[in-house]
Amino acid sequence: MNILSKYFIPKEAPPLSIPREDLKKINAETLLILGERDPLVGNTSIAIEYTSVIDNITVHTLDTGHTLWIEEPEKTNLLIDEFLNP
Repeated sequence: MNILSKYFIPKEAPPLSIPREDLKKINAETLLILGERDPLVGNTSIAIEYTSVIDNITVHTLDTGHTLWIEEPEKTNLLIDEFLNP
């Protein structure tokens, strides 16, 4: 952990700010990729359950922090490519 981490990484996830009623209105196919160790997301199972009201959602979790596109670029790109090009 670098010295800046103690100042910029929250100790727990912030409260979810999008009402579930608004999430229910999303009718586009949606891709959600979460980092298992993302301090901004917190418990990924809560995020997955919270977003389950979106009808056409595809959810993946990676063993990363918040910067999954840097930590696991190949896996992240593959998931995005498979989502966009089924």
